[in-house]
Amino acid sequence: MTRTTTIIVFVFSMVLVGGGGFLVGNALVSTPARTGVAAQSILEEAKQRVPEPALPPKPAGREEKVLVPITHSIQVPKIEYQIIKMPFGSNVKIPHTTFETQVVTENVEKTTIVDAAPEEKAAWDAEVKKLQADYNKRLDEEIKKITNEQSRKDLIETTAIIKDMINGAIIPLITALVGLIGAFLALKKAFESPPAPVTPPS
Repeated sequence: MTRTTTIIVFVFSMVLVGGGGFLVGNALVSTPARTGVAAQSILEEAKQRVPEPALPPKPAGREEKVLVPITHSIQVPKIEYQIIKMPFGSNVKIPHTTFETQVVTENVEKTTIVDAAPEEKAAWDAEVKKLQADYNKRLDEEIKKITNEQSRKDLIETTAIIKDMINGAIIPLITALVGLIGAFLALKKAFESPPAPVTPPS
């Protein structure tokens, strides 16, 4: 291989490395960082899955509606990206799943009985309280179930993203670097070797 050919190969390898670095630098740029499913959405889905309990027969008396604040602490799965520096000034965004605690407070309408016999009212309130506690427990369990389902989906999604990034960016860059090293060694050898003697025309 002549020096000119070696130089051409070296320049071509530099172009490949630059292209590989460009791919890595732009890996996942088209994939927006998703902040995860909102806690309110998880809560609403859990409510659809868990029906509210039927109230026991009401005692004699006047019925009133009041709003009671109920707070739910929800672990929301989300996908975040960690930036890792690569050769030639390139950066790669590595996705990973994490959880964010979001607190949702809502005003829930409750039924109260007034002008009823104290004993009947106390018994009814106790039964309603027990039903509501059981409902809140089942609701929280369903919230955790939905969170785990979304977390599994996020894990599958991040695995696919990483696989695409490796095939579309990391491997081309590694291949280009290997080619550059080989071209550099060939260039060094070509300049260390004495030029081939020129045979004058006869």
